Amino acid sequence: MTKEDFNSLAQGRICLAAQLSDDLIIGFCWLAFGDIYVSEIDTIRKLSPEEANIFNLRVLPEYRRKGISKAILSAACQYLKEKGFRKVSIEASSTNYASRRAIERVGFKETGALVFWRLLWIKHHREEWVSA
Repeated sequence: MTKEDFNSLAQGRICLAAQLSDDLIIGFCWLAFGDIYVSEIDTIRKLSPEEANIFNLRVLPEYRRKGISKAILSAACQYLKEKGFRKVSIEASSTNYASRRAIERVGFKETGALVFWRLLWIKHHREEWVSA
């Protein structure tokens, strides 16, 4: 577990993991609620009480392309629905085609883009949202 993982637990976030019968964790994702810090743009994004964010979805390389990401995302969405959340967001890099495919297969739709860049040491960003 990394320092970031411990910080996530301390902030009330939940980790969902995919595990094989031999106790090997082959993938996971985190669920965030309330205010979340977006390091890429150095800002805090405020989530409404009925909104959750899925982030840091990871699958071990040797288990990729086997539907594990889709299974983790489906389980996360089902869990959040059971807990009463009405809106769920997830982000993926525009060049991460595998993640974007898995996200779309679960039923997520693209609603916008966040473009960020760094000029010297100053972070800049532009948001382009489509009404959902």
